[in-house]
This record gives sequence, structure tokens and C-alpha cells, in this order.
Amino acid sequence: MLHQFKDKKNTESQLKTVRDSAAEIDRVLTSTSLEGTVNSDWSKVKTELGTISKAFGMDTPAIDAAAAK
Repeated sequence: MLHQFKDKKNTESQLKTVRDSAAEIDRVLTSTSLEGTVNSDWSKVKTELGTISKAFGMDTPAIDAAAAK
């Protein structure tokens, strides 16, 4: 994704793929009880995805919508 951004200054399709994948991960983590720091680590990742999405003028990640389902 970084290389494409440097080449074309456009990562919209790749970012959408990342956000869709994150939504799937979020659904799994929401329905599964895991030990350790998984939930807090995932929360940090979601925050970073939100920051990246906003930087590219996209709404907050699709994972927010997935968590609401």
C-alpha cells in the first residue's frame, strides 16, 4: 500500500480492503473470548485505522459498523 501511495498518491481501494478485513477480524474477536492483551491490542489497531481513514478523507473504519451488528 505504501509503494502504491508513493507511485500514484491513491490507496483508496487498498485501504477499503484493509478496512473490510478489519471488520471481519472485529466480528471474530467480538464473538470469541481470548486471553491476554488481544482486546487492548486490537483496540489500538482500530484507533490507528480510524486515524488513517480520516487522513484519507474516509469515514471511520467499517469495523465500527461491524461491531454494531
